[in-house]
Amino acid sequence: MKLLKEKINLRIEYLLDKDNLIWYSYFLKVKNLEELKIVFYNEIIPLLEEYFYWEYEKIKLVLWKEFFKKKNINKNLFENKNDFDEDENENQYEINKDLENDDFIKAIQNIIISNEQS
Repeated sequence: MKLLKEKINLRIEYLLDKDNLIWYSYFLKVKNLEELKIVFYNEIIPLLEEYFYWEYEKIKLVLWKEFFKKKNINKNLFENKNDFDEDENENQYEINKDLENDDFIKAIQNIIISNEQS
């Protein structure tokens, strides 16, 4: 957990500042994978959303792409749906809360081992 926290915090510090980091206390109660998922989805990700003002492109830089999925936009929300330009909205993401355990583990591993060659 220590390495995971450190990697996340390095990215937060680079993108934001040193005053908005993830503290070790978030991980103290984690004893298994399910508890890690709960902490991640219910505490860490919402905290990152606040830190980055829901700019998912920046949050995606911190957590990597596995935690995100492309946001589906309902064209019927707009008066003239033919004027809706999907290309302008292709970079809208939302948190993927449907990760299976293996995919969640892979996502966590990617955060930890990322850029090790640098």
